[in-house]
Amino acid sequence: MSVNSTNNPLRVLPAKTLRLAQQNIGPGENVHVCLVGVRGQAMVALDDRLLVLKAGFMAGATFGGKATSFPYDQITGIEVQHGPLTGVLRVETASFPGGLSGGYWAQDNDRNPWRLPNCIPIQSQAAATLQPYLALIRDRIAKGFWSDGIGPAASQSEVVPKEEASNDLASQLSTLGELHSSGTLSDEEFEQAKRKLLD
Repeated sequence: MSVNSTNNPLRVLPAKTLRLAQQNIGPGENVHVCLVGVRGQAMVALDDRLLVLKAGFMAGATFGGKATSFPYDQITGIEVQHGPLTGVLRVETASFPGGLSGGYWAQDNDRNPWRLPNCIPIQSQAAATLQPYLALIRDRIAKGFWSDGIGPAASQSEVVPKEEASNDLASQLSTLGELHSSGTLSDEEFEQAKRKLLD
């Protein structure tokens, strides 16, 4: 499982998935986090939506790919399911609710995580490394957007109160510190991310 939240988060994507990302991310959109699962399937966190990218034979797109966009304000949760070797990272919405009965590894396509538009298969042992990134994404889902002041549905006057914004900044700095301590972020990446938050 590759994860990237540096200046060029898409660099961890394999070529087919990268092309698919470039076709589906607009010129003004910022990429905040890129989570890459098995066979290059990926979730990309943008300013106001989460993009699920699937390319290749296992995704049912041998000569192309599929991209599904989930606006943050329509996501009800993100779930990680563990299996013996592989697991599933799943976006939950009203159309794709959680708590489905049975296992994901059934033969029918409506349960196949390789093909479902809201899932990516992951290595089970990688699930722990995902948690800080998922916490950041879940925080944005709770707000309905990525930027720190104004959401897409908010008017220009509806700004996050200063106290709430400072609590959010402290939380983000703490998460960055944990990522740096664990070795996920290099010294340079940590300093760049910290400067970006403080600017």
